[in-house]
Amino acid sequence: MDLRITDVPCEMIEIGKQIVSEKRYLYTDEELEKLRHYFAVFGGTYTAGDDFIYQYIYDHWMYGVDSEEEHAYRFMNKSHAEKSEYLTWDNRFQYYAVLNSKKDIHILDNKYEAYLKLKKYYKREAIFVSGKEDIDIFKDFVKKHGRVIVKPVNLYLTIGVRRLNADEITDYGALLDELIESAKGFAKIDSGSISKPSVIVEEFLKDNPNMLHFNSDMLSVIRCTTLLTKKGVTFLYPAFRTVGNIVRNAQGIDYGKTEFFICAIDKESGKISSGGYDYFGNIVEKHPCSGQIFEGTQLPEWDKLLEMLKEAALALPSLRYIGWDVAYSASGWCIIEGNTNGEFFTQMVFGHGFKREFEKLIDWKISDRLWKHPLLRKESI
Repeated sequence: MDLRITDVPCEMIEIGKQIVSEKRYLYTDEELEKLRHYFAVFGGTYTAGDDFIYQYIYDHWMYGVDSEEEHAYRFMNKSHAEKSEYLTWDNRFQYYAVLNSKKDIHILDNKYEAYLKLKKYYKREAIFVSGKEDIDIFKDFVKKHGRVIVKPVNLYLTIGVRRLNADEITDYGALLDELIESAKGFAKIDSGSISKPSVIVEEFLKDNPNMLHFNSDMLSVIRCTTLLTKKGVTFLYPAFRTVGNIVRNAQGIDYGKTEFFICAIDKESGKISSGGYDYFGNIVEKHPCSGQIFEGTQLPEWDKLLEMLKEAALALPSLRYIGWDVAYSASGWCIIEGNTNGEFFTQMVFGHGFKREFEKLIDWKISDRLWKHPLLRKESI
């Protein structure tokens, strides 16, 4: 594979074709059709034409972007110098390997273990459920709280999240079987983690009247990343995430069709500093449901949020990089979850990459040799 640097689209396309030819075990006809469909539906300035697919494949292997980042970061119109500044889906894992202890990542990968470790910051009750033997504790917990959130213990990308309402449940046994069955795809066999399909059931967070509501049906979430350096805890690239129009299916919210918006936050003041960006690359001034203006909105008690995350980060010193999802509930700021491999999606909002700034903070640089090494880089499409 002749993966050379070029800013000429036709050369990128030719290299993309070479990659497909060499790696047909990855780029089957079925997988190529999936990419065509993705860019036809979600690609914005991309089309269903194969030339755009091959240009994406070039960018994927050269810079590590996934298909979502390809159009969200506007890579089609950027030069090599600009693309090289981005922290991308694939190359980020090399940074995480340097920053986070492999033997301790299970603490956050296992959502119930994380809850037990950082319970004071979650500010809600939760239980662990792994089978029919837990039917009584499951039923009692749901009836006590009325509304609950259910997640696979090894959750990722919010896939598998369910909202349950006690008033709508007629058969707790059948429901529990369904929840455990759906968690099978998330079970992992890692050091310190559990392999049995299991779920964590959490008390539903209540709204705080002091928070400006963008969508009354769901709490808005803040993603704030902490980086532990020799100088202490640094906060990186905070983002405000909110849900627009919600699409539901039989299992609850259809996350593939529901609208999501991302805004930048000024980390010093806690004010939203941009409009709302969706994954199509569109920018809106106001929330489509509430009409609330994004830019300029002051988030409440911002100093308290930063103090809470500083304490939580210092409680996990072997995990120097953590992407925290938090929400402002009736109990104040609380942790939704922490992730050791959180993405850098606010690069989309700012229109440029953060790699140079990030590498300066961690005092380590990724090299082309490291990034391209076949044993270190994950093969994906």
